[in-house]
Amino acid sequence: MFPLLVAFDLDGTLWERRHGKLQLYPGIQKVLRNSVSEGMTIAICSNHNDPDAAKKFFKETRIEIQGRRRTLMSLVEPGCFIVRPGDKRKHFKEIKRQTLMDYKDMIFFDDDSKHRNVKRKGVTFVKVGDEGLDSSTFQRGLYKHHSNYDNSSSSSEDEGSSSSEESGSSSSDDD
Repeated sequence: MFPLLVAFDLDGTLWERRHGKLQLYPGIQKVLRNSVSEGMTIAICSNHNDPDAAKKFFKETRIEIQGRRRTLMSLVEPGCFIVRPGDKRKHFKEIKRQTLMDYKDMIFFDDDSKHRNVKRKGVTFVKVGDEGLDSSTFQRGLYKHHSNYDNSSSSSEDEGSSSSEESGSSSSDDD
Protein backbone atom coordinates (compact mmCIF):
# COMPACT_ATOMS: atom_id res chain seq x y z
CA MET A 1 0.00 0.00 0.00
CA PHE A 2 1.33 3.41 -0.97
CA PRO A 3 1.34 6.17 1.62
CA LEU A 4 -1.47 8.67 1.23
CA LEU A 5 0.91 11.53 1.94
CA VAL A 6 4.59 12.00 1.17
CA ALA A 7 6.41 14.81 2.97
CA PHE A 8 9.79 16.19 2.04
CA ASP A 9 12.42 18.23 3.81
CA LEU A 10 14.07 20.84 1.57
CA ASP A 11 17.78 21.41 2.29
CA GLY A 12 19.80 18.30 1.52
CA THR A 13 16.70 16.37 0.47
CA LEU A 14 14.94 18.11 -2.45
CA TRP A 15 17.49 20.77 -3.23
CA GLU A 16 20.94 22.15 -2.70
CA ARG A 17 22.47 25.58 -3.04
CA ARG A 18 24.99 25.87 -5.88
CA HIS A 19 26.72 29.13 -6.71
CA GLY A 20 24.22 30.98 -4.54
CA LYS A 21 21.18 29.47 -6.28
CA LEU A 22 18.77 26.79 -5.13
CA GLN A 23 18.67 23.77 -7.45
CA LEU A 24 16.64 20.60 -7.30
CA TYR A 25 18.66 17.42 -7.03
CA PRO A 26 18.69 15.47 -10.32
CA GLY A 27 16.22 12.73 -9.34
CA ILE A 28 13.59 14.95 -7.72
CA GLN A 29 11.46 15.55 -10.79
CA LYS A 30 11.03 11.80 -11.26
CA VAL A 31 10.19 11.35 -7.56
CA LEU A 32 7.56 14.11 -7.76
CA ARG A 33 6.10 12.67 -10.98
CA ASN A 34 5.82 9.23 -9.36
CA SER A 35 4.20 10.71 -6.25
CA VAL A 36 1.58 12.56 -8.31
CA SER A 37 0.90 9.62 -10.64
CA GLU A 38 0.29 7.35 -7.63
CA GLY A 39 -2.15 9.87 -6.16
CA MET A 40 -0.07 10.76 -3.11
CA THR A 41 -0.65 14.07 -1.37
CA ILE A 42 2.56 16.12 -1.20
CA ALA A 43 3.68 18.14 1.82
CA ILE A 44 6.78 20.16 2.62
CA CYS A 45 8.13 19.98 6.15
CA SER A 46 11.30 22.02 6.57
CA ASN A 47 13.32 24.13 8.96
CA HIS A 48 14.76 26.12 6.02
CA ASN A 49 15.96 29.49 7.25
CA ASP A 50 14.30 31.59 4.52
CA PRO A 51 10.62 30.65 4.12
CA ASP A 52 10.01 33.46 1.61
CA ALA A 53 12.81 32.25 -0.68
CA ALA A 54 11.49 28.69 -0.41
CA LYS A 55 7.97 29.79 -1.30
CA LYS A 56 9.26 31.88 -4.22
CA PHE A 57 11.26 28.93 -5.55
CA PHE A 58 8.19 26.67 -5.36
CA LYS A 59 6.01 29.25 -7.12
CA GLU A 60 8.51 29.90 -9.92
CA THR A 61 9.94 26.44 -10.61
CA ARG A 62 7.98 24.33 -13.09
CA ILE A 63 8.27 20.68 -13.99
CA GLU A 64 6.40 18.58 -16.50
CA ILE A 65 3.92 16.17 -14.95
CA GLN A 66 1.39 14.17 -16.94
CA GLY A 67 1.99 16.31 -20.03
CA ARG A 68 1.55 19.65 -18.26
CA ARG A 69 4.09 22.15 -16.94
CA ARG A 70 3.20 22.75 -13.31
CA THR A 71 4.72 24.81 -10.55
CA LEU A 72 6.12 22.92 -7.61
CA MET A 73 3.72 24.85 -5.37
CA SER A 74 0.73 23.51 -7.33
CA LEU A 75 1.81 19.99 -6.34
CA VAL A 76 1.78 20.74 -2.60
CA GLU A 77 -1.44 20.23 -0.63
CA PRO A 78 -2.87 23.59 0.48
CA GLY A 79 -1.84 24.31 4.06
CA CYS A 80 0.96 21.71 3.91
CA PHE A 81 3.87 23.93 2.89
CA ILE A 82 5.39 24.21 6.35
CA VAL A 83 8.73 25.98 6.31
CA ARG A 84 9.82 27.36 9.66
CA PRO A 85 12.09 26.46 12.57
CA GLY A 86 10.76 24.00 15.08
CA ASP A 87 10.14 20.40 15.99
CA LYS A 88 8.98 18.51 12.92
CA ARG A 89 6.55 16.53 15.06
CA LYS A 90 4.66 19.81 15.44
CA HIS A 91 4.86 20.32 11.69
CA PHE A 92 3.28 16.89 11.22
CA LYS A 93 0.59 17.68 13.74
CA GLU A 94 -0.34 20.64 11.54
CA ILE A 95 -0.25 18.48 8.41
CA LYS A 96 -2.54 15.96 10.08
CA ARG A 97 -4.94 18.74 11.05
CA GLN A 98 -4.94 20.07 7.46
CA THR A 99 -5.38 16.71 5.72
CA LEU A 100 -7.28 14.65 8.32
CA MET A 101 -4.94 11.74 7.50
CA ASP A 102 -3.54 9.33 10.07
CA TYR A 103 0.19 9.51 10.77
CA LYS A 104 0.54 5.87 9.69
CA ASP A 105 -0.52 6.96 6.18
CA MET A 106 2.42 9.39 5.92
CA ILE A 107 6.05 9.03 4.90
CA PHE A 108 8.79 11.61 5.47
CA PHE A 109 12.09 11.96 3.61
CA ASP A 110 14.81 13.99 5.35
CA ASP A 111 18.61 14.14 5.27
CA ASP A 112 18.87 14.75 9.03
CA SER A 113 18.36 11.67 11.19
CA LYS A 114 17.51 13.78 14.25
CA HIS A 115 14.06 14.23 12.68
CA ARG A 116 13.37 10.50 12.88
CA ASN A 117 11.47 11.37 16.06
CA VAL A 118 8.39 11.71 13.82
CA LYS A 119 8.31 7.89 13.94
CA ARG A 120 6.90 8.20 17.46
CA LYS A 121 3.75 9.60 15.90
CA GLY A 122 3.59 6.71 13.42
CA VAL A 123 5.06 8.49 10.38
CA THR A 124 7.45 6.35 8.31
CA PHE A 125 10.83 8.13 8.34
CA VAL A 126 13.40 7.65 5.58
CA LYS A 127 16.87 9.18 5.82
CA VAL A 128 18.27 10.30 2.48
CA GLY A 129 21.95 10.26 1.55
CA ASP A 130 24.44 13.06 1.10
CA GLU A 131 23.40 13.60 -2.52
CA GLY A 132 19.75 14.23 -1.69
CA LEU A 133 16.71 12.15 -2.48
CA ASP A 134 16.90 9.88 -5.52
CA SER A 135 14.54 7.35 -7.10
CA SER A 136 16.07 4.31 -5.42
CA THR A 137 15.82 5.87 -1.95
CA PHE A 138 12.25 6.87 -2.73
CA GLN A 139 11.39 3.30 -3.76
CA ARG A 140 13.13 1.94 -0.66
CA GLY A 141 11.03 4.32 1.42
CA LEU A 142 7.80 3.15 -0.20
CA TYR A 143 8.77 -0.45 0.56
CA LYS A 144 9.58 0.49 4.17
CA HIS A 145 6.22 2.25 4.52
CA HIS A 146 4.42 -0.78 3.11
CA SER A 147 6.20 -3.03 5.62
CA ASN A 148 5.47 -0.65 8.50
CA TYR A 149 1.84 -0.35 7.43
CA ASP A 150 1.41 -4.13 7.26
CA ASN A 151 3.00 -4.54 10.70
CA SER A 152 0.88 -1.81 12.29
CA SER A 153 -2.31 -3.18 10.74
CA SER A 154 -1.69 -6.73 11.88
CA SER A 155 -0.57 -5.74 15.37
CA SER A 156 -3.59 -3.50 15.90
CA GLU A 157 -5.87 -6.35 14.86
CA ASP A 158 -4.40 -8.70 17.48
CA GLU A 159 -6.54 -9.02 20.58
CA GLY A 160 -4.90 -7.75 23.69
CA SER A 161 -2.46 -5.48 21.87
CA SER A 162 -2.41 -1.97 23.14
CA SER A 163 -0.83 1.31 22.15
CA SER A 164 -0.62 4.53 24.12
CA GLU A 165 -3.56 5.91 22.12
CA GLU A 166 -5.68 2.81 22.72
CA SER A 167 -4.93 2.77 26.43
CA GLY A 168 -5.74 6.46 26.76
CA SER A 169 -2.30 7.56 27.90
CA SER A 170 -0.59 10.37 26.08
CA SER A 171 2.61 12.31 25.98
CA SER A 172 3.40 15.88 25.05
CA ASP A 173 3.90 15.01 21.38
CA ASP A 174 0.70 13.00 20.95
CA ASP A 175 -2.54 14.56 19.71
